[in-house]
Amino acid sequence: MSRATATSTRLLGAFFFAMFGVCAALPAQQITVHGTVTTETSEPIPLAEVTVKGTNIGARTNMKGEFTISLPDTNATLVVSRLGFARREVPLNGQSTIVVQLVTNPVALDSMVVVGYGSQKRSDVTGSVTSIDSTKLQNTASTNLTQSLQGAMPGVTITDNSSSAEGDGTSIQIRGQRSTSCR
Repeated sequence: MSRATATSTRLLGAFFFAMFGVCAALPAQQITVHGTVTTETSEPIPLAEVTVKGTNIGARTNMKGEFTISLPDTNATLVVSRLGFARREVPLNGQSTIVVQLVTNPVALDSMVVVGYGSQKRSDVTGSVTSIDSTKLQNTASTNLTQSLQGAMPGVTITDNSSSAEGDGTSIQIRGQRSTSCR
């Protein structure tokens, strides 16, 4: 092999090595996946959490149950969850559009407590928790929910303000001066 051919071969090899190195250093392209989360009866599930398994990448569904999420590749597994529904893992297998059906899980609701800033497991709540059975509310002769709750839970005072000069509505006091007004 001549000296010029050897130099050309080395330069060509260095060029390919440099190009491979540059391509390997480029970040992976993000893939956008669109989807819908529904119930077994195809009703949309709003505010469901959609996360990529093993990462902190996530999204929430809108009021129509739709979401869009950017992923490093389409072979990821999505984890879909919502309070009141069984958690589901969905492998994408190269798909860029999916429909996920969640199955209701009413047992999970028995141990949940709704608090002013979200929901927690009953066992994780510190402080006073009171509850009322829905059958007890159904057996009352009242025209609205606040009338049904009146006198049913300790520490909760409900006052009807509809005849006062301040306006209509109901005042709900929980454990004293801290109160919430329903108008």
